Amino acid sequence: MKAVLKVNQSQYFPNELFNRNLVALPNKVWVMDLCQLKALIKTKYETKKQGKHALKVFFVIDLGTREVILAKLYSVLNSGNIRSTYIVRQLADLIERRGISKNQKAQLIIHSDRGSEFMSKEYRELFKKHPQCIGSMSASATPTDNSVAERFVRTLKG
Repeated sequence: MKAVLKVNQSQYFPNELFNRNLVALPNKVWVMDLCQLKALIKTKYETKKQGKHALKVFFVIDLGTREVILAKLYSVLNSGNIRSTYIVRQLADLIERRGISKNQKAQLIIHSDRGSEFMSKEYRELFKKHPQCIGSMSASATPTDNSVAERFVRTLKG
């Protein structure tokens, strides 16, 4: 009988939203996700050897204002992943631009799904550098835990 390898859930983040959307003040809860868009044009760099380019959007929504506070478009080869270092850099810049101070008592919940970019070591290190932020992740195979972000993806792809 094969042994089943279980992922250690404790090394990632608990689900702070618990399948509900919090009514929040600005800069208290951010939700984010990545989605792939259909590319309507071929890039000049696309070859049979390289493969096809896909467009991915990384976005962050402030639950308090329902405003998209960050949107970044990436071109990836063969529907590949975006490097987690890019995501971490964008989030760190956003935290700084929005004035989320390390000294403030109120904390910011940053919620995502269980994408590989959000389960990386670099992403977990971001929360060590920014103790005023709390990491939160959806339960496995539960898109309703990140419903605001998923609804935005549906609008983008509409």
